[in-house]
Amino acid sequence: MKGSLRKRAGAWELRVDAGMANGRRVQKSRTYKGTKKEAEAELRRMVTVAERGSHFSADKITVGAHANRWFEGKRALKPRTAARYRELLDRNILPVIGSLPLTKLRPDHVQDVLNEARASGLSEQTALHIYRCLFAVLRQAVQLDLLWRNPAEAVEAPQPERREVEPMKLEILERALSVVATSDLLMPT
Repeated sequence: MKGSLRKRAGAWELRVDAGMANGRRVQKSRTYKGTKKEAEAELRRMVTVAERGSHFSADKITVGAHANRWFEGKRALKPRTAARYRELLDRNILPVIGSLPLTKLRPDHVQDVLNEARASGLSEQTALHIYRCLFAVLRQAVQLDLLWRNPAEAVEAPQPERREVEPMKLEILERALSVVATSDLLMPT
């Protein structure tokens, strides 16, 4: 397999020969933003994937099908964690992008999931949980050579506000201790 690299409009066009289909030459291409060295490394990776033939058979897998397969593989999760992942997938991720072909997923689709979560009134912390869950699903797709790159990497993760914890005032603490001292509670000594 061979590939080519050329500069186009501030980005790099990467093109890989993916063999023959129905007597015709098949090529896969994508645009890559970054340095020439990074683009060359991505092109080498694309050629390797094309040689294995694994990526190009994944064109019909949807985000939903892959996410469900990812979830089924998570056997070692605690029950509450598994329930939370399932909830994030079913309520927030799959309704927005579940029917998209996995190979057509772009960073703007990931951003759409986060925007939809914010628009429905969810907190930035919940949006971060959604982002992390989707990131993990897509990371596995990259590891399985279903995607060349994780589209969630190009999207900035939500940044929940850090709230400063206010310490208890001395008067309130003294009052609480006096109530506890006069009660029938057993206190460890």
